[in-house]
Amino acid sequence: MWHTRKKLIFFLICATFIIILAPQPLDEHHVESIPLLDQSPSLIPDLPKMTPEYSVHGFNYVSIQKGQKQWNIQSDVAYFYNAGRLVHTKNVIAYLFALDGGVTEIKGQEGRYFIGDKDIEVYGDVHTKLPDGFEISSQYAHYKQANILIPGNAIGHGTMSQSQLIDFTSQGLTYLTQQAKIVLPHNVHFLLQSPTHSTTIQSDRCVIYRDTHQAKFSMYQGLLHIQDGELNVSAQKADLVYEDTPKLINYMTAHGKVTILETRDQRYSTAGRADFDSKSNTVTLTIYPQAYQGTDTVTGERMILHRDTDEIEIHHSNARSN
Repeated sequence: MWHTRKKLIFFLICATFIIILAPQPLDEHHVESIPLLDQSPSLIPDLPKMTPEYSVHGFNYVSIQKGQKQWNIQSDVAYFYNAGRLVHTKNVIAYLFALDGGVTEIKGQEGRYFIGDKDIEVYGDVHTKLPDGFEISSQYAHYKQANILIPGNAIGHGTMSQSQLIDFTSQGLTYLTQQAKIVLPHNVHFLLQSPTHSTTIQSDRCVIYRDTHQAKFSMYQGLLHIQDGELNVSAQKADLVYEDTPKLINYMTAHGKVTILETRDQRYSTAGRADFDSKSNTVTLTIYPQAYQGTDTVTGERMILHRDTDEIEIHHSNARSN
């Protein structure tokens, strides 16, 4: 009798261990029944110090509103905190879907969002790709109310073709997704480069209209600076239209206190407005234009600088020489 009981007890102990150690069935996402504490340091400030309630490996979440897909968040692992309904993700990628079918992609080392809210923060080596292929690099990005906010340094890179590049750096960036508009609020350095031509613009602020290929540059104070081939230009504002052309810039206008220095022959001109036409390779000066070379000064109602021949076409001129 005693031997029979011992055998029964041994059998029950072995069965218990088998049940405890047996693997749990897996669904589409691997859900750990025991909370896992991620011991690696986080880039996210104010992350809860407590142990997350549970974690999901191979996390894949799709948000749908009124039958329209809003976003899809994927990550290697997601940690869920009941307090504040917080989700902390690692190696995250978010796909943001627009009504017109365009998809914006944001990926980074870590992400944070709150269940029920339509915004997500991404931290660490963040890479944002806009629907037209334009790419932005930063250390942080916040998708909020259908807009992308980057408060720190932002580096942008895009192509019109394989050999034509548009690059910029800026202190901060806002991308208004529904308007396809990029706002660069501070310390903008903008480069347009083709195999035969390059233009750089330094300004305080810039607004890029992705749909119409326009960019508008302005200053909070002082003058912006443009290097366009052999021309050094300063002005209060500048607007340009860029296209897939040999010089990339189709048309550019500089406004307010315009000064143009032609480095090739040290001639300089001033005006209230200058219109740069890449097709005719001319610069048209209006609003009290004047041209200076050595001791000679020429004024008129309108001047046209022919960049191919270095000639100046003057309408209603008034020249003097000292």
